[in-house]
Amino acid sequence: MKINESTNTWYNKSIEQAEKEFATDRGRGLERAAYVKSRREHGANNVYTTKGFDAKKLIPTDYAALLLIVALIAASVFDVPLAAGAILLMLVVNYAAALFTYFKAQKVLDGMVEYSLPTAKVMRDGKLMLVDMRALVPGDVVFLGAGDVVPADCRLTSSDGLYINESPLTGARSSVFKDADFTHFTETLSIENQKNMAFATTIVTA
Repeated sequence: MKINESTNTWYNKSIEQAEKEFATDRGRGLERAAYVKSRREHGANNVYTTKGFDAKKLIPTDYAALLLIVALIAASVFDVPLAAGAILLMLVVNYAAALFTYFKAQKVLDGMVEYSLPTAKVMRDGKLMLVDMRALVPGDVVFLGAGDVVPADCRLTSSDGLYINESPLTGARSSVFKDADFTHFTETLSIENQKNMAFATTIVTA
């Protein structure tokens, strides 16, 4: 069951408490009206985010550009308009080429991220469907199998021989056994010991 992004802990909550909190049913998932309301409230499930436009990237930092700027300043100070004009033209051409390369590369990277986003098997209105992971909302009932990338932080409601590689999160080399029936009722438990939780970007190995 996908949880929300609040500071609440869920490993120390029962499955029934989680169902009640998100007004969902582990057997049927969210009803359509509940899903629409939750999506409107919480927005997209952006686990894999792109940095987007970075204005700092547009500041000339290579030595050639800096040298041209120094030369332009010197030509202006010593009143050499022809040289200043030529240097300015070189700067504009160099900067335009750098901008073109940057935006083209950014577009390619954004496309790669879009293409590589994992999908999720989710139960809604009693029907199992495959959706874009960004369409998940708190309360969705998600199905995980070997090879799946966990699409969101989840409180397990049922498991059978479930092992998850959490190295992207904890650095642990071996897969961790997960158990939906695990109970722990204190407020302090490290992530690697939360056996009834599955965390976004980790990988199901069995």
